[in-house]
Amino acid sequence: MEDGTLLSYAKKYGWAGDGSEDNPIIIKNLMVFQQNGKYGIRLSNITLHVRISHCWILISGSQGIYVRNSQNISVENNIIYYSSILVIDSKHVNVIGNEVHYIYSPLHASIHIFEFFLC
Repeated sequence: MEDGTLLSYAKKYGWAGDGSEDNPIIIKNLMVFQQNGKYGIRLSNITLHVRISHCWILISGSQGIYVRNSQNISVENNIIYYSSILVIDSKHVNVIGNEVHYIYSPLHASIHIFEFFLC
């Protein structure tokens, strides 16, 4: 999902905010159930300001919240079952106050943060 797609989802689902620093897009109070390797909430190539908060996510076989190649993202006070939060190649990402239960991760961690630099 890139900025344009995120803005159209925000309009479609009535998410508050315009993506600016003072008025982030707020993805809040979602209940997400997924299986078969699909992500709960996935943000890729996002430069807008986004806050994901107070969501309840039940995932089997993939990431509850996945952030890749993005910036200005806040992941706050979410509850995730059977999965984790994964942040890759991103900056200015805050992960605060989340609960992760019954994690089945090969890394045995609730939150994974990776950055790769190629020279």
